[in-house]
Amino acid sequence: MRIILYEDRLWRRFLPLTALRSIHELRCGILPLWEKSVLRLGGLVEALACRPGVAEAWILDRPDLPLNPPGAAESLWLNARVMWNQERLDMALELTEGQALTDETGNVLAVSATLDAADPDLADRIAERVVETTPVDWPQLRAWFDLLRISPEEILRDARTLNLFETHTPLEMVHLMGDGDAWLGDGVTVGPNVTLDTREGPVVVDDGATLLPGAYLQGSCYIGKGTLVRANTTLYEGCSIGKRCKVGGELHNVLMLGHANKQHEGYLGNAVIASWVNLGAGTSNSDLKNTYGTVTTAVDGEPVATGLMFLGCCLGDHTKTSIGTILNTGTVTGVSCNLFGAGFHPVTIPDFVWGQPGGYKDYRVENAVATARTVMGRRHVEMSPAYENLLRSRFEATGETRQDFLGRRMHRSRKG
Repeated sequence: MRIILYEDRLWRRFLPLTALRSIHELRCGILPLWEKSVLRLGGLVEALACRPGVAEAWILDRPDLPLNPPGAAESLWLNARVMWNQERLDMALELTEGQALTDETGNVLAVSATLDAADPDLADRIAERVVETTPVDWPQLRAWFDLLRISPEEILRDARTLNLFETHTPLEMVHLMGDGDAWLGDGVTVGPNVTLDTREGPVVVDDGATLLPGAYLQGSCYIGKGTLVRANTTLYEGCSIGKRCKVGGELHNVLMLGHANKQHEGYLGNAVIASWVNLGAGTSNSDLKNTYGTVTTAVDGEPVATGLMFLGCCLGDHTKTSIGTILNTGTVTGVSCNLFGAGFHPVTIPDFVWGQPGGYKDYRVENAVATARTVMGRRHVEMSPAYENLLRSRFEATGETRQDFLGRRMHRSRKG
């Protein structure tokens, strides 16, 4: 029986992060979700299944595993949102055709079914095949902000999965605070007076990263391959910075998926930043309400009470901010937004919006695609036709939401 990790219908709860990528590609801690599961389950996962469009556009760090392999076969389908371990897999392996393990709301977490992974409606087909359910209480990701909730702990789990702390690392290059775990990968460049603070958690700096003079990294903290940490940057606990990013200023519990820039002064806290984002100098976000109440944010365009006191922003791929941009608590922006001007922007901004508080318009798709191609090319990543199609399809799919947003802003402006 094949074991396949699949993307279920709740991928929309992770927008804007899943607009241009699958659930599998989301990262927290050190590893993307698909790789956590493959390694923690001893390599038993044979394939991945997700929406066809994002599978075709998967250009960065594409796994060796088959994606959406065609042909119906008896399979054990494992939900990619679950934090899998061997104990949970053993329970799932006891399932027979049509039997499923579900959460308290009925979402399928594992099911045995004979299905075709290449079926574009796979998630619906899985739900249709369930004839018997057993509820389980397993850790899972339910919305985009859950990535922030578990990422600090996942840094340690992933480091242990990779056996990083069992290898020698040249810690004499840094000033080390505490007796916790720290690891420097191959080819890491370290300037004078760099501090790794391991008193509250591990610090992992991956291959080829650069830490300029005066940088302070507080664990738990992960710095991805080839990433640049600017001089005198402060990274407080919980930061997980992906591959080939540039970071500076002050960051706290920030998850950057990779190939993103926040290299100037400004505060970014309790935030998720997708790829190809660039934040202008002085861009800052609020992550705590003046009332110290819990934060409401957008999940698939709808307001959701998170129960979190600290929550900053979630910025979609290719979004840009200008100098001095201010983002409010719980702000969510879509793909390819271009934001500037004085004052707070709305807390929910749809895809392909250009403007400043008091004046927004469509970000024309031709211009957005051209800019995205240029930005990716600067990191030696070629935009594939499939990726371009995905961008253009996203523009079309979000047109009604965008026009509703622009219409409401115009009405308020005229009323004022």
